[in-house]
Amino acid sequence: MRRGGSESGLLRDLGAHPVADGTISGKLYDLGTRPAAVKSRKPAERVRGEVYFLAKADEDFRKVDRFMGCTPGNAARSSFVRKVVSVTVDGGRTLEAWSYFYNRALKKTARPIGTGDWLGRY
Repeated sequence: MRRGGSESGLLRDLGAHPVADGTISGKLYDLGTRPAAVKSRKPAERVRGEVYFLAKADEDFRKVDRFMGCTPGNAARSSFVRKVVSVTVDGGRTLEAWSYFYNRALKKTARPIGTGDWLGRY
């Protein structure tokens, strides 16, 4: 969910405030209908995104989790899992934030996005 993306409406509805743009370690795939980040051990593989502040984090995360198909505490039932990651924000500093990672086997139709940027994939 990023500004300008098709799923940004939920963030707007929650009153989420953008904090910074940056990248996390991972590899990004195009599933056809949405992006999917997966963990990576290669430092050069990065996923571009945005960090938001949620004023009512507990309540807001329940809504975002539901939207993402994430069931905290039950990874087996979750299409995505939410994990704390280190974000390298534009300008070089780092901060910790929550991010969602795909929790299913990637289908052969999943296409890697080499730039790691869903909005700049075309």
